[in-house]
Amino acid sequence: MKRKVIPAGWLVLLFCTGFLTAADVSISTILPRLEVRPDSVSIELAAPVSGETYYLYYRTKGAQSYQVRLMRPDSKGMPGYRIPLDNLYGRELEYFVLSSKGKRAGVLSPVFALADLNTGSTPRVYFQQSGVSPSPEEKKRDPLLRMTASASTNTRLYDESEPPAESFTANGNVRLYRNIVKDKYQLDFDSNFSYMSQVSDVESHVNLSSMVVRYNRGDLKLEAGDLSINHTDFSTSYLSRRGISAQLENKWFYAGTFLTNSQQKTGFDGFGIPPSNAMLYGAVLGLHQANLFKVRGLFLSGKDNLDSKTVYFTEDIIREGYLMSLSGELNLLKSRMQLLAEYAHSNFGKAATTAELDKQSGDAYTAGARLNAGVLSVNAEYKKIDNNYNSIANLFLQNDREGWNSMVGLNIKTFSVSIGYNDQKTYVNSPIQPMLRTKNLNGNLSWLIANHIRVGAEYGVDNLDYDQSTGLQAGGTDMDTLRYAATLGFVAGANGITLRVGKTESKTFTSNLDASLSLNLSLGRFLTFNPTLSYQNSDNLTDGSTSRMYNLYLNSELTFIPQVFSLSVSGSYSKNDNDVSDSENISATANLNFYMARFFKQKIQPTLVFTGRFQQSSYGEMTNDNLAFFMQLNVSF
Repeated sequence: MKRKVIPAGWLVLLFCTGFLTAADVSISTILPRLEVRPDSVSIELAAPVSGETYYLYYRTKGAQSYQVRLMRPDSKGMPGYRIPLDNLYGRELEYFVLSSKGKRAGVLSPVFALADLNTGSTPRVYFQQSGVSPSPEEKKRDPLLRMTASASTNTRLYDESEPPAESFTANGNVRLYRNIVKDKYQLDFDSNFSYMSQVSDVESHVNLSSMVVRYNRGDLKLEAGDLSINHTDFSTSYLSRRGISAQLENKWFYAGTFLTNSQQKTGFDGFGIPPSNAMLYGAVLGLHQANLFKVRGLFLSGKDNLDSKTVYFTEDIIREGYLMSLSGELNLLKSRMQLLAEYAHSNFGKAATTAELDKQSGDAYTAGARLNAGVLSVNAEYKKIDNNYNSIANLFLQNDREGWNSMVGLNIKTFSVSIGYNDQKTYVNSPIQPMLRTKNLNGNLSWLIANHIRVGAEYGVDNLDYDQSTGLQAGGTDMDTLRYAATLGFVAGANGITLRVGKTESKTFTSNLDASLSLNLSLGRFLTFNPTLSYQNSDNLTDGSTSRMYNLYLNSELTFIPQVFSLSVSGSYSKNDNDVSDSENISATANLNFYMARFFKQKIQPTLVFTGRFQQSSYGEMTNDNLAFFMQLNVSF
């Protein structure tokens, strides 16, 4: 049934689009991507503007000034910077990113914070303001708990969709924390509470997101609350559970133990001593020498009954087992080469009831090497996991597989090339599924010529091979796939244009041709304009049918008054032509943003956003469309 679009909706969107062609600005809100490693913190931009230069500003909480570093692009063109933790004092990092134009126009990104940095043996102290010591009166003003908070509300003004969106929603977050730093010890408390007006049946409107208490004294570290336990991939790979842990570490020796709930509890559940049928216990001993070697031995035992809000199973809910793991790392050639290995043995069982529990033993091992020697980088890893190997602390571990991954890369200034080869087997010992062997060969090339011309190429070969002599069930169909593509771009400052053409051919199945043209324009100081046009042609070699897809995407931002008033517009159009029927989809969104932090001297940061949204979908002779308006208020302090 065809519906008539309300003229007022079109007028609003045309009004917004008209502004885009009449002004020039660009202050964007790019969100940096963060990766925390044992010895460093890496910050990079996943979607930078072509040709733009970015600077990272960072400091530990309490410092008076920021450190400034140029974010250099990696082999994929993503600007980034790695902050070593060896000389970083403090446990909370503040950072933001400025572009070369942002240095003249203002902050490119908001100020972000990273808490609970593990700075190793570096003293965990905060920078203090130079000058005289604070008076007793000033010390008394130090609050028992410090607080940061944010809140967001969304109000429906008008909505034609069926069913319409909620008339009003609200959510908020409150962080309460305290850091006590003394000459001989440090005590930290950190908690986060949340409020959501719309929740599921198993959650509360007000909830505890996380809470942890940490105590450090010399080589000793104690933690209680929400923990993140990460030892090896075969044992506890980034295990997030509630419990207690103790660690003792010096220059040569490491000892640690933890006792946690085996279930991922949420809200106010899971604190205290866990029940005997839902408990994990682990102990770790190790030796290490900085920049030379590290050896760790781990024992883990536990039970689980899968009584959790976040995980739902209908069978085999009783789980019990233990594992032992020995892992090592050796650094050679002044840490340019790393040799890594791990062996693990498990005894594990799962069943619907305790009486049916039958434990089986399994093994897992891996070995690998990494080489980073100037312009050359090489990675290789072999891994095998028996079908009976399981970790009580890793519910989603994929077993019954083996294979190896390898990669060779060359980076010479603005030229980079990499070649990778993977060979993996799954269902190796499965009595039901036939063994599947997957082989992949891929290569990538990127070259920035004369700081303006960017050339790229991609090539890949994939092979799927089912061994029909194994397993009871019939497997899928063997498949060979060939992928190749070329990219050509031109960049000049913040402006750029990129053309990509590629093809994917799967023998006897499909043949896909795709092409895209993207444009990055920065007109003056106040406008960014980023459209992308793409085309895809798919031929089904089995029945001879053909389908064609056309897509247009647009993102733009207009700033009327920097850091006060801006307009952001996004939209998409897609059309699909095939031998059966045709379809079209249109989506457009416009946001009027009012930033009011400067009126409150940055003590609070309120933002008022008015949003207009139009959507239309057509399938054959049927057309549906709807228009909606919302008001959103965000406040943080």
